[in-house]
Amino acid sequence: MLLIGRHNRPTLLNGEFHANMYMNLMDSLVIRPGTLDDTIAQREHAEILAALPGHRVPRPDLALNRSRFDGDRHRPQFHMLPPWHWMNEPHAPVYFKGKYHIFYQHDPLGPFWGQIHWGHAVSTDMVHWRDMPIALAPAGDSK
Repeated sequence: MLLIGRHNRPTLLNGEFHANMYMNLMDSLVIRPGTLDDTIAQREHAEILAALPGHRVPRPDLALNRSRFDGDRHRPQFHMLPPWHWMNEPHAPVYFKGKYHIFYQHDPLGPFWGQIHWGHAVSTDMVHWRDMPIALAPAGDSK
């Protein structure tokens, strides 16, 4: 079996979902006949590194930035959305000290159900929303 964009040993979340995606961090894929031994793999890796600026693998910019969606005609313009991935159960806006607050469930680690956090956004006009820090996050096992 060939898995592209996934690894072979996924973590099972909630007894139902497999967390095995690389989340778009794969730049290329080469399929060739036969096997690749360690010596050849190491040599090819060194050749690829030698061709990169600074001879290092660049670190991807994983900063969450809503501007990457600017100009996306399929993304709602007047609807509160999370800054990335998905959201679930957005709760009715609460008006407090001159601002509307919305809280919603989402997993900031990826587009799957797993480490559910509560996101938080605020607005003064219910059209323009500002992302706030995570409101609630799962706690580690206290045992």
